[in-house]
Amino acid sequence: MYRQHSPSLLTMIKSCEAFFVYSHFNMANLIPFTKWLESSENLVNLLESRGLQICDRNKAIQYLDNIGYYRLSAYMYPLLKMPKTAHLHKKGSTFKKVMMLHRFDKKLKLLMFNEIETIETAIRRAVMQIIADMTGNPFWLTGSSYFLDSFKFNETMRAISNEYSKSNAEVHSPFQTNLLRTLPSIVDFRRTAYYWKCQCHLS
Repeated sequence: MYRQHSPSLLTMIKSCEAFFVYSHFNMANLIPFTKWLESSENLVNLLESRGLQICDRNKAIQYLDNIGYYRLSAYMYPLLKMPKTAHLHKKGSTFKKVMMLHRFDKKLKLLMFNEIETIETAIRRAVMQIIADMTGNPFWLTGSSYFLDSFKFNETMRAISNEYSKSNAEVHSPFQTNLLRTLPSIVDFRRTAYYWKCQCHLS
């Protein structure tokens, strides 16, 4: 990734000053937060008073300790009566149903991220292979002639080369020793994603 120069101390001070001024005026218009920190035991009592059935209090307390009330409250929301601002649960609402929704959401995320990773890997491979076939150069990412903005290309190349030279990954060692540390496009697509900001073109 291309690394920009760190901001000066004066710039950071001005940024902090602007942030605090903005926060001061913005917070003046906010509604005061009157809630306080509650223990998991008290939260279980609160949920029961709102109509949520909890069969195993100790297990519910453990889930609240490990997951957090506000994270689980998103899964309680579908179980609330109208108007939902009253925070009263529908008849038959249970903590078990809350946890079922939480587990479903967790499994769905894992499934989706697994598929996204598969698609991402396939796209990376396709992009690298197609352009390598078109140019006849497996190291096309290291050729400035394929990019419109040579300045950004050179800056990015230097940053990537510095990171690559420090790599201890065993898979990189053959390229570092046998190929004079030339960056193979088939290996380093993730590190070279910034190149696409250079508006790659093929003649």
